[in-house]
Amino acid sequence: MYLLGSVYAWLLLALLIGWRFGWRIGFRMALVLLVDFAIVESLKLLVARPRPSGVDTTSFPSGHATHAFTAAAWLSTTGRRWLLLVPFAVFMGFSRIYVGAHWPSDVVAGALLGTGLGLAMSRVFRTRRYVALEDRLFAFLEGVWARVARAAVRD
Repeated sequence: MYLLGSVYAWLLLALLIGWRFGWRIGFRMALVLLVDFAIVESLKLLVARPRPSGVDTTSFPSGHATHAFTAAAWLSTTGRRWLLLVPFAVFMGFSRIYVGAHWPSDVVAGALLGTGLGLAMSRVFRTRRYVALEDRLFAFLEGVWARVARAAVRD
């Protein structure tokens, strides 16, 4: 369960979502997760709460719970089918308490933080300024890809 809930597993899911549903949605999910990761790691350093198991890492907030709830909340704003991730996020939170990796308050904080962050990022992605920046980024990447493809054909 540890690897399944890590930010790396969620970033892999973002790549798969981008491949299946479009690169913009995959890019947005990766961006949401990177913001989530930065906030979680900053809070862990700031709070420096020890884990209940005594492992020499910090506990607050639960990164696994935060990542799962962030992904579930944000993806749910893109389509109802993603609501299926909510029970997974809840299970992820309970599993972190069960294995002794987190205090219940770590998981609750992660769930609240993740849900709030996912919903907030959904609003950001609907702003004109963000859409314009994303359009410029994707136009640039398409130009780079076209140059790489032309160079590959010539060689």
